[in-house]
Amino acid sequence: MVQESATDSTFQPYEILGLEEGESSSSKIKKAYRKLQLEYHPDKNDSLEAAQFYPKLVLAYETLTDQEKLENYRIYGHPDGSKMSKAV
Repeated sequence: MVQESATDSTFQPYEILGLEEGESSSSKIKKAYRKLQLEYHPDKNDSLEAAQFYPKLVLAYETLTDQEKLENYRIYGHPDGSKMSKAV
């Protein structure tokens, strides 16, 4: 699993999926997501690590595949947009 630093509170969808930022083709994103989903899905893995990682994985995939979320991520650093940046 790609580890996020405990002190790094920024959302990094490419890092979560184990991709370089330039690897943004939909097929590479989908392939990386499916591979990690098989490993960390709650029905397949009941560890605490999987329970904590899986929601981040889903959000990372949604961010990179949904145009509105991707735009929010590029502008505000989070797919939820400006409401997330105000909460930080």
